[in-house]
Amino acid sequence: MDIKAGDLICYNAAGQKKKTIGLVLQVHDLGPPYSYMQKAALLIQWGCVGNGLLPRTALGDSYSDRSKNIGPGDIVWHDLGDWFEVVK
Repeated sequence: MDIKAGDLICYNAAGQKKKTIGLVLQVHDLGPPYSYMQKAALLIQWGCVGNGLLPRTALGDSYSDRSKNIGPGDIVWHDLGDWFEVVK
């Protein structure tokens, strides 16, 4: 997956592809800073979140709670996965 800081991405799952857009602020290969999770993660500022599901926030996220509803303007860490797609 070739997602990098500065990319616009959408959440391509649960029917949200055309309802979501976010700006990738940071990419970490070993998860969010200060996290014990050893997974790649993205720091995303959401612009449009639609009215459906979004992926849960990454564990160890100091910016938000995993169960919190994400809204426009929120800056959130997410585990990197094929559910994110660069907007072309």
